[in-house]
Amino acid sequence: DELSDDDSTELLIFYKNQSKSTSQKVNEIKFWLAFHFPAILKRLGEKKFSIYLKDTYRSLSSCGDPKVRRSITSSFHVIATLLGNNCGIHLKDIFLKLLRDPKMEVKEPLLLQIESILCNFNGMEESQRSSFFHSFSNIVSDLMPSLKNWRVLSKFVEQWAHFYKYYSTFQIVEQWIPLLFSLMSQSVAPVKQAAINSLCTLLRQGIRNNQARKSLCNQLTQEFIQSNKGFSNRMLFLDLCFKVASTFSRKFYKEYFFDAALEVAQNPIPNVRIKACILLPIMKRMCKMPYDSNQLRKLNNCAILYQRDLDKDVCLHSKDLMFILKRIETANGGFEREDDLIDRRKEEEEEDMFKADEKEADEARRKEDEARQEFRRKLAEKEQEINMKTKIFGKRTKVFTTNDINPNNNSTSTIHEFKLSPRPTFQRMRSMSGTITRKKMVESEDQQNSPSKERLPSPSLNLMARQQSPKERESSPPAFPLLRSSFSAQNSKTRRYY
Repeated sequence: DELSDDDSTELLIFYKNQSKSTSQKVNEIKFWLAFHFPAILKRLGEKKFSIYLKDTYRSLSSCGDPKVRRSITSSFHVIATLLGNNCGIHLKDIFLKLLRDPKMEVKEPLLLQIESILCNFNGMEESQRSSFFHSFSNIVSDLMPSLKNWRVLSKFVEQWAHFYKYYSTFQIVEQWIPLLFSLMSQSVAPVKQAAINSLCTLLRQGIRNNQARKSLCNQLTQEFIQSNKGFSNRMLFLDLCFKVASTFSRKFYKEYFFDAALEVAQNPIPNVRIKACILLPIMKRMCKMPYDSNQLRKLNNCAILYQRDLDKDVCLHSKDLMFILKRIETANGGFEREDDLIDRRKEEEEEDMFKADEKEADEARRKEDEARQEFRRKLAEKEQEINMKTKIFGKRTKVFTTNDINPNNNSTSTIHEFKLSPRPTFQRMRSMSGTITRKKMVESEDQQNSPSKERLPSPSLNLMARQQSPKERESSPPAFPLLRSSFSAQNSKTRRYY
């Protein structure tokens, strides 16, 4: 039954007071508080978590006792399920912090329930979601070398098969496929088998690009057949062929793995050939006459060679192999068995996925072309705007020589650069007036020193003279007409360009 508001308040007060206890058994109290936290949350409800319980849960997850933190991580998937879509808002930072915990015993419960935890974080906004899963992949990459418990590691890797729900094709190929390859090459047998299962699922569901899928299949062949890393890689490749045969259609298997499996079946190691005796009947069921007559002939030749094998164990298994191969009838387009119907369904699904891949690629190219055209349009508009502003407000440059300024100068002309504006401004008119005034002052001094020339009244003296009386103002000539006449007289001698 639902608790009343008074009972809920009393329970919250008691629970929070116990979390702040300073007694000698504080770690034991916090352990039991963390142990019963899912029950408290389920009774009080999701709405009261952010107001009353979030700080308490954060303090318990940061407790110095590893037992308390392990109790938190053991029930973390339950808390995430109870919070539902709000899990990313409340628990994102706490989850990443617990994954970075230095104690492996604290992180192991999170790794065992990683799929049920991540599915609750998938409902966040796109920006927060991408940032969260990117941080998670980086933490896992740093965590893998220190994870030595193969039981925990195998269960953790098996859940990677669901990562296609959270990561794009590029992220799977760049971040998770290299980790799976390293596990298939270096780990113990259960971890290798878990890596094979996850790899096949990601190859079918996660890698949505047909070209990336082909390149990955070729990489698998080069890594486990053509490399000289021992017979264990050949054995592992046969395990991969078993999984691919059960996951993909016959058409996909014959296109990428049929010839490679026949090559491995002729390995000089007897254990590899014995394991291939189990795979050859499965491969014969995939052949369809008359389209696969060449592949069927190669398979029968391999089985005949096993009957003449020098190893006794291989010869013993070859007898059973020939008996099974004779009982298998190759499909020739007649009545379809149940496994044929299942295979046809798989093939249709793969064709739909390939078509979807092509559609996504075409859509991506179309969006890229539209973005490029939009960028060009905006760039053209920006250039047009800049040209318009340049015509109205901007400055243009014109190159002049010294002879253009002073025609009487016989020295070598030097290149000068003057900036021209389309219209004169008030500041330039003012500077022009000041320049003319200074020129008239110099000319008036020269006239005073020269006795042969007639002295002309200087406009600068009139401008700089004291304030005159009305009678003197009527008798003396004005300065401005003199200034304008002198400027027109000197305009032919001195050229200034504006």
